[in-house]
Amino acid sequence: MVAGIVNWHHAPPKLEFILGKTTTKSAQQQDDEPLNRLSREDWVAAALHLFAWKGIDAVRVEPLAQSLHVTKGSFYWHFKNRKELHEAIIQHWSERCTRTLTESIVKSTDIIDVVLNVFCMWMHDEPFSPRLDAGMRDWARRSEAVKAAVQQADIDRTKTLEQAFLTAGYAADAARIRARALYFIQVGYYEANIRESRAQRVENWREYVKVITGLELTPERLAQFRAQNFTAAELCLVSD
Repeated sequence: MVAGIVNWHHAPPKLEFILGKTTTKSAQQQDDEPLNRLSREDWVAAALHLFAWKGIDAVRVEPLAQSLHVTKGSFYWHFKNRKELHEAIIQHWSERCTRTLTESIVKSTDIIDVVLNVFCMWMHDEPFSPRLDAGMRDWARRSEAVKAAVQQADIDRTKTLEQAFLTAGYAADAARIRARALYFIQVGYYEANIRESRAQRVENWREYVKVITGLELTPERLAQFRAQNFTAAELCLVSD
């Protein structure tokens, strides 16, 4: 497992799920919709799938082509080289993860709701994808360009969180420190690869909310949020 990437106890999704199409060609499919008509977005989706589960070293043209049942020529129709595909991964991550964080924050002006939404976002593969985010941090240890992109994302995200605390009435210094605490706790869960059931992690939110906001999260409010955002099966999953 790539360092820092959480592996929930289920297999990685298959490429047909990622692409919304089958990757096993039947005779009828060869006639109707051959897979060599893959779009640039299909190649990026397949690359993201490999990257999130296996790391950047796995994102190579030949294995991707084999997994998609096409020739390497299909790849070079859309990309000049592997580096250009890597750049597309960075762009997708930057747009997807930072935008998702911002959207989760603006859902409410209630700071407890903001904190709960951030907690929840970091526990689902979609739309934020903590697995993808952790993969970027692992890659950043070996690439100065990726390191710069991750550092900028951290600045942008903590600034967004800081603004949420300011909007909720916290003083400037308190807003900055509380925003950092909220953000770095989430990142730390995956960097430290903490083994903990989702149910236990959610149960811990009451204390985390008190530490981060200084406010009380009632058991009733937590129970309501949990019921709205998690199934019983999801709460049984354990990080590995």
